[in-house]
Amino acid sequence: MRHSAFVAFVCLATAFSGVIWNWAPVLSADHEHVESFSDTKGHWAEDTISWGAQRNIVQGFPDGTFRPGGSVTEAQFLAMLYRAFPERNVDASTGAYWYESYYNAAAAMNWPVATSRAGKPASRGHIARIAAATQGELLGTQDAVVYVLGQGLAKGKGTGGFGADDTVTRAEAVQIVRNIVSAGLTLHEAQAEVSSNAFSAAGISLGDSEAKLIKAMGAPARKDASEYGFTWYVYNQDYRNFAMFGMSDGTVAAIYANGSNWSIGGLTASNAAKDAGNALGKPLSYILKGNTRMMLNDGGERNTFEKDGAYVTVYYDVHDGGKISAVQAVDASMEQSFRAFYASNPSSALRQSFERQSLDLANTARVKRGLKPFVWDGDIAATARKHSADMASNNYFSHTNQSGADPFRRMEADGIAFSAAAENIAAGQTSAIFAHEAWMNSKGHRVNILGDYARLGVGVAFASDGKPYYTQNFYTPLK
Repeated sequence: MRHSAFVAFVCLATAFSGVIWNWAPVLSADHEHVESFSDTKGHWAEDTISWGAQRNIVQGFPDGTFRPGGSVTEAQFLAMLYRAFPERNVDASTGAYWYESYYNAAAAMNWPVATSRAGKPASRGHIARIAAATQGELLGTQDAVVYVLGQGLAKGKGTGGFGADDTVTRAEAVQIVRNIVSAGLTLHEAQAEVSSNAFSAAGISLGDSEAKLIKAMGAPARKDASEYGFTWYVYNQDYRNFAMFGMSDGTVAAIYANGSNWSIGGLTASNAAKDAGNALGKPLSYILKGNTRMMLNDGGERNTFEKDGAYVTVYYDVHDGGKISAVQAVDASMEQSFRAFYASNPSSALRQSFERQSLDLANTARVKRGLKPFVWDGDIAATARKHSADMASNNYFSHTNQSGADPFRRMEADGIAFSAAAENIAAGQTSAIFAHEAWMNSKGHRVNILGDYARLGVGVAFASDGKPYYTQNFYTPLK
């Protein structure tokens, strides 16, 4: 679980303009009280919006509209909830930010909220998690959706399904609040779902059967070899909810997830490092395997915890305020049985797994940020693989090979015509997961992964001692 040095090779400087959401507390603005709005007549939620306005749960805009199809932030939804239950005595006039008192109250109730999401449009799935939490149920997205549907707190969309990743609208948010009130419910402190393990993804925990996994997730898109010896069941059909489940003897022995359907004691992506510590305890500085201490050189980019019979590694995004970016959990007995630092006798199947996972992980990072996924390119993958093999065979680590050829000359020599290209390399990471997470925490490599390129090819090779070498080649074909 250690990592070695990386070298960035950036051929193009690409400027990225971040999206800044308007954090203005529209729903808490002190507008004139109204019960109907110019744009809600005939709307499916007309009566519900009027209900919310009468009770000062929501207000409209100065122009007399409500904008029922507009988005709702997490902070605005919390404001709705607490206004619907005035007996909670949440004073919105206190605090440095208009939403601070709402977050303090929600945090005291152990609800899955984070001020980092205060100004960002919330998804229907996340609002389902908060709604379930108000009734004492701290659940992952999938289980929360099942819960709110079963309890009648929300409905699916007319097009079918729930649309967990869709942005919740102002009308939908008011309807959920009304459903809670109309059912005669009150707000409760959330308790974590009882589970034999602290970590789950899409409702699947370590120790669950293959049958349960297939029933919940369907057939995997791919089955990959792993350095541990188990088989990764890869679910990359939706990069927003990417996950892999390590299967050994018919049971789940490992989980990796970087999408929205995982939870650790109620934590999800965008929680901070301190939150992981609060949920999982003190991070480890080493793992004792027999008489050997396997040191964990985390460098502030990740922590490993021992919890409920598993080793849980939490990865942080140092370029996004240290928020949690992904989690990997491995059954303790499986981790203990992996005594070597690198995979012994690495196979071509393991090489292919690392290559394909490197593509998947790069694409999850892109799709999360609204970017198009890369298209796999077998020709440039061959170029990348030759460079990794050369580094592994000749024990060097550089973008320039021993013949003096840089990435662009190597691409041209293989007949790759490009208008833009770049390269990432790594050595020593025990898996594609560790290589990817380290690349994302290195500015130059991160720029390449999130860059304006169309295709990606990845090549992996192993040295005689099993040490992996990774090369990512990005490019846009020359038209």
